[in-house]
Amino acid sequence: MRTLLQRFLLCFQRYLSYFFPNPRFGLFALMGTSVISSLFVLDYAPIFSKAAVAVSVAGVEYSSEDLHDSLFLAVVSDPDNSGPAVIPNSEKDLWLNSWILFTALNLEMADREIPVTERHYDEASALLSAGRGPLVDNALPGDEVRILQGAVTAALYEWTTQQIPDVDSSVVIGQAGEELSSTRALCSNHILVATEVEAEIVLSRLLAGESFGDLAEELSLDPESSVAGGDLGCYLEGTLLESYEAAAYSADPGELVTTVTDLGIHIIEVLSVGEITSDHHPQLEPSVLASLRSTAEERIVYEVQRWIENERYLLRLDVLEDATKNYASTVSVNPRYGTWDAENFTVRTETGAN
Repeated sequence: MRTLLQRFLLCFQRYLSYFFPNPRFGLFALMGTSVISSLFVLDYAPIFSKAAVAVSVAGVEYSSEDLHDSLFLAVVSDPDNSGPAVIPNSEKDLWLNSWILFTALNLEMADREIPVTERHYDEASALLSAGRGPLVDNALPGDEVRILQGAVTAALYEWTTQQIPDVDSSVVIGQAGEELSSTRALCSNHILVATEVEAEIVLSRLLAGESFGDLAEELSLDPESSVAGGDLGCYLEGTLLESYEAAAYSADPGELVTTVTDLGIHIIEVLSVGEITSDHHPQLEPSVLASLRSTAEERIVYEVQRWIENERYLLRLDVLEDATKNYASTVSVNPRYGTWDAENFTVRTETGAN
């Protein structure tokens, strides 16, 4: 039956080409027969029978017809015209696994009473349309799946934000008084050299009374600080390289220490070190101290926000893991498209298939 239909379509295409030799009409003829042929070449053409189910999750079905429409694929039959139509596995698997995952997630969210509302669907649809620009007015095949993904994702993010809300930064800063008061800063100069011999020369010249700034301009390999006499500025603890800070924070103001990092050997002159107060940093202007305190506050707020985002991520991950665990056994895949690996929650296809 299928072979006869294919022959008919071939004849029909030749018929149109004969009567419409113009290339533009020929293109329309080819497009028209391609659409018609896809209906017949597919084993489950909806014109003749109920559309077959490509995959289902807990009774929610996704049809072969929708799958083929969504992928925009030219359906290719076996060389002998006797086998079923074949879809490239890379595209097919990606689309099917995505649909399965988001359908299971949607069902799990319904079980948890996490609402996916019309607003979420409308926003996902608007976002999809905005991404395409004004030239595409109509919905494209597969948009219902893309909108489902966008709506479910937006609803899940919104729910986790409600469960773990943001914290006002002023409240965070107010509750971090002790932590802020103990935050330390380091002000230092340094000269960076490549070898131990060079470091010994620098130290001997410093001990002989030469200016640290002059030697930094002459010998330091750090192009930024060398032009400023080796001045690195003032930084909160935890900002500079670990070994640099370990050496500098163990020293007293005015002391020289050396350390090795991946950049080379540092000869460090500690200018001031300790909590962000004028007692520990008497050389700093009040505005500089205020700037350091503000940076310390911003760091604490950032760390709290990062913790909140991580907790939200873990909550989303918990919902996703429950979705795969609770619905893995409910997935059914049409053998035409592969087999279902419930343990790994994925569609498996035969090796070497197209």
